This record gives sequence, C-alpha cells and structure tokens, in this order.
Amino acid sequence: MSKFTPGPWLVDDECQISAGNKHIADAFPTYLGDNVWDWDVAFANASLIAAAPALLKALRDLEMGANTVDACYTRNPGNFAGALRDLREYAEKARAAIAKAEAA
Repeated sequence: MSKFTPGPWLVDDECQISAGNKHIADAFPTYLGDNVWDWDVAFANASLIAAAPALLKALRDLEMGANTVDACYTRNPGNFAGALRDLREYAEKARAAIAKAEAA
C-alpha cells in the first residue's frame, strides 16, 4: 500500500488542502479573462481532493462487504444470482479504484 497523509483532509478559504499542520495540495482558480477568476471550480476541485481519504475508505469497505456477501452466497448459487453478478462487478470496480488511488 502506498503511504499518504491520513485524513481528514480539510479545505481552507484559499483552496489549500491540509491535514492538521500538514499541507497536502493547492487548487488554483481558472482565469476567465478581464481579471475574473473561477473560484467555484477551484473549491470544487479542492473538495474532491480533500475527500480522497474518505473515498478510499468507502471503496475499501465496499470491496470488503461485496467479498463477504459473495463468499456467503456463492455456497448456494440459487440465491440472488443476478444481484451477485452485479455485486461482483461493483467489487471489481472498487478494486480498480483502490489500486489507482494507492498507485505510487
């Protein structure tokens, strides 16, 4: 697993992302012209970045839950076969997202 600063990550009023006293990143506004800057997009980007630790945890939990359900119902294939197919697909997507988030 790649190492990263544990959450929660917070966004301040200048679009700086931090965890406690550790600086994580900055999100910069887009220049729209005529000395106008798009801070809304900058804050949206900063919020998405700051959510990364929570998103990663949610994906890990989804994967664990999906694997648990899969293991239980695999013993009796007649139960919820369609739901299990979907659940397996979601678990695979969660594994891919976790790998991308943890890539060094």
